[in-house]
Amino acid sequence: MAELELPDFEVRTDEDAKTIKVTIDTLENYVVSIEQGATLSTATVHALNKITDWIPYALAELGEARDRFAYNSKMWNLIVEMKDTLRSVSSDVDRIFGKND
Repeated sequence: MAELELPDFEVRTDEDAKTIKVTIDTLENYVVSIEQGATLSTATVHALNKITDWIPYALAELGEARDRFAYNSKMWNLIVEMKDTLRSVSSDVDRIFGKND
């Protein structure tokens, strides 16, 4: 995988949400593609550590966005979905590190 782009972001518009959703979906696809029990390359370990470090930041930003869009159910639901995806990715990364140590 090419170097991960894990941006600083704010969700203030629909376009902002679509942009960060692409990033989150990319992370999810990357993590899911890692074979359980496989020996991890240095690059993979680096990428997973980078993801692990970025997720709390992303969850906090999405929490603020969720509050901003409390009266826009479409955006609110999208933000909640992205937060759920990040939590799932975090669990998957923990599982990968646990099974691949």
